[in-house]
Amino acid sequence: MSNDNIGSLDCSTLNENALNNKYRAKTVAQYGAAGGTWYDNLVASYKSNPNAYAFNPAYSKIFNYKSQIIQAIQKGAKDLFNSYCIDNTPGCNAQIFWSSYLKDAIDVYLNPIKTNISNNGTLTAIEKGVLNAAIQAYYDNFDEATNYYATDGKSCFPDPIWSGGDSSYQADLFGGLGKVIRKIINIAATIVTEVVEKSVYGALTGLILGAPIAGIGTVPAAIFGAGFGGFLGLVAGVDRCVKGGYVCLVSSI
Repeated sequence: MSNDNIGSLDCSTLNENALNNKYRAKTVAQYGAAGGTWYDNLVASYKSNPNAYAFNPAYSKIFNYKSQIIQAIQKGAKDLFNSYCIDNTPGCNAQIFWSSYLKDAIDVYLNPIKTNISNNGTLTAIEKGVLNAAIQAYYDNFDEATNYYATDGKSCFPDPIWSGGDSSYQADLFGGLGKVIRKIINIAATIVTEVVEKSVYGALTGLILGAPIAGIGTVPAAIFGAGFGGFLGLVAGVDRCVKGGYVCLVSSI
């Protein structure tokens, strides 16, 4: 997705209630009314106790790898972020961005973690199932986070602090087109960070509470929960960006 599609997203749809309704409707379309109820309960449980599983020693290996996955996302995003110049020159303003660039930059760090998870004999099948489900939720929601929200909706979000306060929607006297691209990368990295965070929460919720599908097994229930958690992460990530709470890509990670 290139970086020249400005203002094509209706910013009024980016409030938390509207987004939750959007993704609740998706779960109902796929799983029926029980899916909508499950999503509602997931949202409510996360709001009431976001750290429900974080300090449980039974899930320490999952949370250790979750941190590594998030670091991989932010390291890859930072590498790509820093590859764009921001001077107002023909060369800098000729730069382009495609979402595949960001995915590839992140995969440099994420692929070794995926291999490590697969080869780690100390992880149980359930632990691997949760982690793989969280990674899959990241991939499943990557395009929506990057192409729809970060690219099409970039003008809906405030400029990051690093932009220096000038408009990052156009190449102007204060900086080149690279600022636009950097903002897109910053938004995308923030949203997919939340997708991973919430998909782990959703996976563990599914593991513990089960899923509203007859006959679903333990690991598939975690996969189901991670999918719902990914939706919750999109909502949380967009809300975080609306509030200007971007992940930091300008200091060492």
